[in-house]
Amino acid sequence: MASSAVDLSPGDPAQEPVRLRDKYKQAARSIILALESRSKPAYAHTDLAQFRVSVQLFDPEDPKFTDSGACLFLPLTQAQLNEYKLDKKVLTEDEDRYLHRFEDSFNEFPQTFPVPEDYQMWDRARQIQFSLEIFESCYKKEVDEDIISIEEASYWANIRGEDSFYRSPQGMRLGLTLGHSMPAALPRWYTVSTCQWFDENLKITHPHIKLVTLTGAEAKENELLHGELGSIANVIQCRLNQPEFENASIFPVLMLSLFGPRHGRLLQAKLDNSGTLNVWSSPIYNFVDNNKKMNLFVRYNNCKPRDCKEFESAIVEDSPSPHVQHQASHLESNKENLAPQR
Repeated sequence: MASSAVDLSPGDPAQEPVRLRDKYKQAARSIILALESRSKPAYAHTDLAQFRVSVQLFDPEDPKFTDSGACLFLPLTQAQLNEYKLDKKVLTEDEDRYLHRFEDSFNEFPQTFPVPEDYQMWDRARQIQFSLEIFESCYKKEVDEDIISIEEASYWANIRGEDSFYRSPQGMRLGLTLGHSMPAALPRWYTVSTCQWFDENLKITHPHIKLVTLTGAEAKENELLHGELGSIANVIQCRLNQPEFENASIFPVLMLSLFGPRHGRLLQAKLDNSGTLNVWSSPIYNFVDNNKKMNLFVRYNNCKPRDCKEFESAIVEDSPSPHVQHQASHLESNKENLAPQR
């Protein structure tokens, strides 16, 4: 009797998205299991290669990068950002202070017990996030006879509790204190904010995800933090389990990673069809003495996801063996903004 089974031969192009999704699920789950079994605060290139994670340095201000297919999220241009002006009428005294200088909030009040160092660093990372929020809500421009802030002009919104994202496996995205078996060396303080992008004109939600992470740890350029890598792998896994994205075959992730002592960096990531997680990492920027890189983080926090079709061709070619590349020669001019290396 003739078989009624569908021919799923390797040459069937219609089945390629299905094969990619299965490979993505396996890759994301593999990274999460590896992190759970070999947990530590950060992972060097030898660990990342074993996890099938490839990391490259990139200059987020280089137009050669932002114009290329490797740039998954298009930041606001500086000219676009300059259209917004500070609305001092809505700025409180405390907000004005945060916009111009950072202070340790835990030092403002008498403490009856010692403050853990990892909490102090988390608190400083939170101050950078708070400054971003103030900047985005208090800088405004006129649009169609209305006055809107940077935040209101952006289509990024926090994923709501009723979204199907919350019915997916969440694991490490919820933080290190919620049931994971982690060694004592891991920082206790860890927070993730997750956003998705809604195209108001097309009335669709894109598979792109944006994360803002606060970690009571310090990062090095040749490493990824546990909270960075775990969160990226986990949100991809969540997206793969959402019914509304069952036909999507690429899940780009943007991360604004803020950490100790008062530093941050930008990460972009996606899985390719070889099962390798490709991560693009900016230099580590120093907010200790100044906040002149705040504009850069605002520009990326209010970016526009690139249409998947624009870089679809980039996922049909297998990546080379997992590796970590450090292409820092073109970043020499940014040395004053880099965190001191240990």
